[in-house]
Amino acid sequence: MKYRKLPIEIEAVQYNGANLKQIKALFGEDLVYAIFDDARTPKGGKPGDTILIQTLKGTIICSIGDYMVKGVAGEFYIRKPDIFHKTYELV
Repeated sequence: MKYRKLPIEIEAVQYNGANLKQIKALFGEDLVYAIFDDARTPKGGKPGDTILIQTLKGTIICSIGDYMVKGVAGEFYIRKPDIFHKTYELV
């Protein structure tokens, strides 16, 4: 059998490393997060390149460029840009 996703609208924001205010505005007080300092890892990086987000299913990792999605039941999840653009369109 084949299935198609129902046409629903979601809210999402693409993380760019500097838009934490925008993310907090979208997800509100329910957002529990920690900013991971990639500069202290062996590969290096910039502070704030990664956010660790607490969800009902555990901790998820959001990197710069990823989309943070608020689902229809208020749940949070992350989508890589290629998957996000294959799944959603701007309304």
